[in-house]
Amino acid sequence: MITACTKDSLLMALVCGIVMLTYGLADAADQSNVKQTFDQLFSDRISRVSATPNRDDDIQLAQEMLDITESSPAELAILLCNESYNLASRTPDGYETALSAMRHLITVAPEQQTDAEKRIMVLLQRQFATARGDQRSRAGEQLVDELTAAATRRAKNGEMSEAATYLRRALATANQINSPRVTEVRDQLDNVTRRQSIQRMIEDYKQRLKNDPDDARAAHALLTTYLVKLDNPAEARKYSFLSKDAQFNKLISLACTDIASLTDDQKVLLGDWYVDLSSDADDAESVVTTLQHAKAYYDAYLAGQDQADLQTVKVRVAAERVQKRLESLASTSSDSPRAGAWIDLLSGLDPSKASIAGNWTLENGRLQSRRGDSTRILLRTKMPANYELSIKFARTKGDRAMFMNLPVANTSAAFIIGDDSRKSLVGLNTIDGKQYSESPVSQVIPPLKDNEPYILNLKVSTSGANASISAELNGKRIFSWQGAMASLKSPFNDEQSNGHLVLGSHYTEYMFAELKLRY
Repeated sequence: MITACTKDSLLMALVCGIVMLTYGLADAADQSNVKQTFDQLFSDRISRVSATPNRDDDIQLAQEMLDITESSPAELAILLCNESYNLASRTPDGYETALSAMRHLITVAPEQQTDAEKRIMVLLQRQFATARGDQRSRAGEQLVDELTAAATRRAKNGEMSEAATYLRRALATANQINSPRVTEVRDQLDNVTRRQSIQRMIEDYKQRLKNDPDDARAAHALLTTYLVKLDNPAEARKYSFLSKDAQFNKLISLACTDIASLTDDQKVLLGDWYVDLSSDADDAESVVTTLQHAKAYYDAYLAGQDQADLQTVKVRVAAERVQKRLESLASTSSDSPRAGAWIDLLSGLDPSKASIAGNWTLENGRLQSRRGDSTRILLRTKMPANYELSIKFARTKGDRAMFMNLPVANTSAAFIIGDDSRKSLVGLNTIDGKQYSESPVSQVIPPLKDNEPYILNLKVSTSGANASISAELNGKRIFSWQGAMASLKSPFNDEQSNGHLVLGSHYTEYMFAELKLRY
């Protein structure tokens, strides 16, 4: 016996074939009648399900429309996504389908991302307003995720006012559910507010230079703002033609160069320069940033020296002075060690250039590793001595490890989480020559779940010849190590990985929604 539901499913299967055939003809002749074709095929059924008081058939039709978007041309997929959202969003039971429709719409029509995001947030806000207990917390976290992601995209486009609006909503939501991300969101809001102020300063300097191209003070202030306040030598280099100081312009270019490609003299030169730039900083964050860069260049020079000649002694003394200043700033900071704002490591990342091994993609702000043996991607070459990382990720296929090569002053070690489906080991490769699977300090945690979002926080601190590395997963401490830096050694010996911040996975696919650094 064929039920009404079965008849509808058979009809939909027939419709799929007709749609593809009809659209193929339309594409060859005139794509403007796609909407007319869509209406001819779906209009009656949409009217029929809309007329019934039971919304189950609305959701079913919405899901069926969504299912065929994958094999549909872009113009048709856009119509299907929008109508799927309209049908499914009529009832709370259809919200997940409606959300999926909008997320797929962003994939097939990136130019509609802003409108799709707004509709996503409307639904998430409804879910949050009506949910209770644990479901309310989960709905709140989803809303915070969407708001902060949208804010990041707005900030990347220079839309600071819109970014700040989203972050205020995110902070209010996070506070309501006592989210562990309250501090993170507040820091992000503070950073955006600070960037708004800097943006106004930059526009003022540019206007002064427009009025008087020979205004040397405005030119220097503009370049210094990019270098010190925004930590962006690449942007400063675009405007270096405004400065008549050839040595200053040379240093800007060197600051844009991979530290591994610099000569010893250039490393010392840049270290001294960043110490000088720290005197131009008028806020603690900028002072710390410039001093951290100075320390990184000094450390890179010292790492290659075997003899204690006069130059080496001078650089070592300079590095120690910088370290003492950093420690003093950390001890007097009201929220140390969280004084710095978060830096988005995904912003500006080009997987085609940064990939060391394996296949990586970055779509809609999400970094995806493809399954392969030890896939790796370079995130950052210059790292400070003390820093934190926040990684929002989900395992999407496979059951093996994710790892992060962590620079620790002049050495590095690979932090590893998620060994296999039976047990998830957490540890460092290597400590005293031992693999993490053999190390007594490694920890066993519950296995990671597929497609489950996790927030991993890593903290690296150094003091003299010693260091500490700790990790939290979803706010719970899962690993801690303290010891001599000399006992650490990274398993990666290639120049692209050793000593650099590198992300990777082993025979498993992971999706990274956020990768952030602060120091």
